[in-house]
Amino acid sequence: MAQRAVGGDSHFGTSFLLNDPVAYFAQEHGEARPWAVRCAVPGFALVTLDGSWMDADTDGHWEQANRYLDGLDAEAVVLDLLCHS
Repeated sequence: MAQRAVGGDSHFGTSFLLNDPVAYFAQEHGEARPWAVRCAVPGFALVTLDGSWMDADTDGHWEQANRYLDGLDAEAVVLDLLCHS
């Protein structure tokens, strides 16, 4: 379906796709996958249960965030919030 939308299929109105998403996600998959897995849960910022804040500008953010999340109790609930300013 994505390829049809990019290709100008008349069943799709104005397309906001600038390129073929299938081709885009297929390129450099070997490099993109580890990055996507590493940042999927911690996101670009993490607020811990004690109120500490880490974000992507913090040295070692991904490793610290993953280590923190891996160490949480199995019953812990993790929330993913999307915030705008």
